[in-house]
Amino acid sequence: MPTSWFVDDADVATIVGFCRSRAIGAGVDPFRYDRLTAGLTTLRDWLPAFVAIADEDTAIAETAERAGRTATARQAWRAATAAAHIANTLPNPDVVAAVAADRQAVAAARRYAALGGVVHHLRPVDGGQRFEGELRLPAGKPDDRPPVAVIVPGLDSGRAEFLDVADMLLARGVAVAAIDGPGQGSLADEPVEPAYERVTSAVIDSLTALDVVDTARVVVIGLSLGGLYAMRSAANDPRVRALATISGAYPTPEWDALPAFAVDTLTLRCGGTAAAQRVTAALAHPGLPTSVRQPMLVVAGGADTLPTPAQAKQTAENAPAGELLLVPEGDHLLGNVRWQWLPRTADWLTEHATRRVVD
Repeated sequence: MPTSWFVDDADVATIVGFCRSRAIGAGVDPFRYDRLTAGLTTLRDWLPAFVAIADEDTAIAETAERAGRTATARQAWRAATAAAHIANTLPNPDVVAAVAADRQAVAAARRYAALGGVVHHLRPVDGGQRFEGELRLPAGKPDDRPPVAVIVPGLDSGRAEFLDVADMLLARGVAVAAIDGPGQGSLADEPVEPAYERVTSAVIDSLTALDVVDTARVVVIGLSLGGLYAMRSAANDPRVRALATISGAYPTPEWDALPAFAVDTLTLRCGGTAAAQRVTAALAHPGLPTSVRQPMLVVAGGADTLPTPAQAKQTAENAPAGELLLVPEGDHLLGNVRWQWLPRTADWLTEHATRRVVD
C-alpha cells in the first residue's frame, strides 16, 4: 500500500471544486455542499462529514414516513442517498467506513425507490457472476413487459449515484436495472472485475429469470469507466440492443500515467498495488469500439480529460454504429451541463429500447 495517500496530499480547495458538479448531479443540494466543504481542512474529514448529513436526512425520512408524509420522506431518502454515496467517492484509506457509507446509500436508495413504484431485488442465478442490484418498473406499467435499461457505474461509483438517470428513463416507460459489480458501491471492498461483460450478462440472466421485463429490448448506459464496461458488455453479449457511454473512460491510461486519485482508488478497491496494476492492464482493450456493432451514443464533455474530446470522437468514429454528442463546456460526467445531455440521452435510449424489431 502507498505510504502517502491522495486524501493527505491533495489540495482541499482544488478537490472541493473538482467534485462539486458531480456531487450536485448525484443529488446533493449545492448550498449544502458549499457549506459543508467550506469547513474541511483535510480530505480525511470528507467521508465522515457527508455521512453526518446523510444521517440527518435519514432521520427526517424515517420520521416523515412514519407520519405518512410520503413526498417528504422520498425527498429525504433521495438526499440521504446522495450524501452517503458522495462520502465514498474519494479514496479514503478507511475502507470499512467507506464501504459502510455506500451501503448506507444503497439502503436509502431502496427506500426512495420503494416509495415511488415497484422494486424487485436482483441477484445472480445459477451461481452466476456476483453483483447486487434492483429492478425498478415504470409507474403505471403502460407496457406489460417494458424494455429495460441497465445502468453501469464506474470505478469509484455505484448504483446509488445515478437516481436522476434512472428517473429519466422510468418517466419514459423504460424499466431500470441499477447494479453494483465487484469493486463498486455496496461491493466496493471486493476485487474489481475488468471483464465486466460477465457482470452485465449475469444481470440480463437475472432479468430473464425474473420475467417481468422484455429482455429482447435491453439497452445499457455506462458512466465514466462504466462506459468502457458497457462497450465490453455490448461487444460480448448480443442481447444488448444499444448503449450510451457518458464520459466513457476509453482508452484507459497505463498505470504510470494514472492520476493519484485513480491510483489510490484502484489500490484500495483491488486490495493492493500489484492487484491494481493487473486490473489496469486488463482494462486495456485496443480496438474495442470496432467490436461494438450495436448503435452506440458517445456522450462527452469538451472540458473532460478522460476521455478527451478527440478520444471520444475517435471512439464514436471507430464504432460501426457510433454517434457523438459533444457538449463543449461539459466536465467529467458532464455534471455541470446535465440539462444539455441527460434528456436527449434518455430519449435516445428509449427510442432504441422501445423498437420491437431491431433495425
